[in-house]
Amino acid sequence: MDSSTLTAIVTSPYDDVDSLISPAAANALIATASARFGPITTLFNNAAIFDMAPLLESDEAMYDKLFSVNVKGAFFVMQKVLAHMVAAQTQGASVINMASQAGRRGEALVSHYCASKAAIISYTQSAALAMAPRSCEAGLPCTSRTTRRTTASTRIANPR
Repeated sequence: MDSSTLTAIVTSPYDDVDSLISPAAANALIATASARFGPITTLFNNAAIFDMAPLLESDEAMYDKLFSVNVKGAFFVMQKVLAHMVAAQTQGASVINMASQAGRRGEALVSHYCASKAAIISYTQSAALAMAPRSCEAGLPCTSRTTRRTTASTRIANPR
């Protein structure tokens, strides 16, 4: 499998937010990827956008855009891929949702981003618990914007 080909399939332009957030788009993505490469065994869920504004100056449009991509889009991709993994009876399936240290604490100029990443942390933990009986795992790397590398990790594995 050529990584540039796979990247071309799953990459969306920044301005095309609708292609990142709808369940139908997630289903189309899964159909395209699985038709070309076979059943999906691993999802690295890394769609996110970032915006900065003081709390009192951020507006509804900023909020809607960040939560649409960072939470709604990530959730529906995760949900639809997990359903695909269950239907395909994929053993040892993994979902990795990219989060951020910002989801573990607030920051003055990026409150919506922090809240969206906190939602991803919670969804990942919930997915791991829900999917463990089906032998699927969900993991969560949290990066720091100062180090640009993984600095912490939360993982709830199959309890069996």
